[in-house]
Amino acid sequence: MRCFREEGMACVTVTNTGPIPTDQFERIKKGEVRGRGLNIVTRFAQTNHGKIEIDRSGDDTVITLKLPLHRQ
Repeated sequence: MRCFREEGMACVTVTNTGPIPTDQFERIKKGEVRGRGLNIVTRFAQTNHGKIEIDRSGDDTVITLKLPLHRQ
């Protein structure tokens, strides 16, 4: 797990040790998967004007949650 800032967004990256098929990436981003965890994270991102990015790194899948930083 890694946390960082990027272009006005707070980011959390989690690496899943194991591949998630690339054809599932868009379904995950839309919250259309069977697992509750990714659906909860997807809805949280959407509700808070954030986004989810999914990439492959070798045999691992890297999921990054990006949420806008609070501005006063």
